[in-house]
Amino acid sequence: MIIPNYLNRVFGDDKRFLITVLVFHFILSLTLSHLRLMWFDELFTFHISQLRPFQIFNSIISPMDPSGLIHKYIVFLSHLINGPTKFGTRLPSVFFFSITIITVYFICKRLKNINSANIASILLLISIGQYYSVEARTYSLILMLTSFLIILIFKTPSKNINNYLLIIAIIVLLIFSHIYTIFLPLSILISIIINYYLDNKIDLK
Repeated sequence: MIIPNYLNRVFGDDKRFLITVLVFHFILSLTLSHLRLMWFDELFTFHISQLRPFQIFNSIISPMDPSGLIHKYIVFLSHLINGPTKFGTRLPSVFFFSITIITVYFICKRLKNINSANIASILLLISIGQYYSVEARTYSLILMLTSFLIILIFKTPSKNINNYLLIIAIIVLLIFSHIYTIFLPLSILISIIINYYLDNKIDLK
C-alpha cells in the first residue's frame, strides 16, 4: 500500500508515528478545549464534581444527572489538582482518549501489522471520538474501558484467573460510567456465542 509505506518511511517503523499522533491530539484537544464554551451537559459534570464525595454518589439517584458516576469522581480529583476550571474539568477526557488511541494502536498491530495500527490511530484522530474527547462527559472514559475490554477478551481463554477478574472489573467500571454501557459486553458475548454455534469453536479475533 502506497500511503502506509510512505508514512513508515517518514516516521519509521516504530512508535514515532504514534507519538506524533498523540502530540497532535493533545495540541488539537487542548486548543479546542480552550476555545469552546462549556455546554449544558458539561455544566452538570462541572458543578456535581465540586460536591463532596458522598454528595456525588447521591447524584446518581437524582433526576439531575444519573450517569457517569466514575467520571465525576475522576473530575473531582482533577479539580483538586488543577482547580475547578474548564481545563481541569475537560482534561480527564483528553487523557482517556489518548489512552484509547494507544490501546487501539497495539490491538491493530497485534491483529494485523504496523500499517493497520498507524491507519487506526489516524482514523481515531479524525473520528467523532476526537470531537467528544474535548467534552467533560463520560464518552472518552467509555472508549478507553472498551478498548481495555477488547484486549482482555483476546487473552481468553486463559489459565490466569486475574484476566477474568480484570474483565469483571472493567465491565463494572463501564456500567458505573454509563447505564447503557451494559450493551457493550453483551454484544461481545452474543458474538462469541453465535461464532461458537456456527463453527463449534471460539475465534475471539
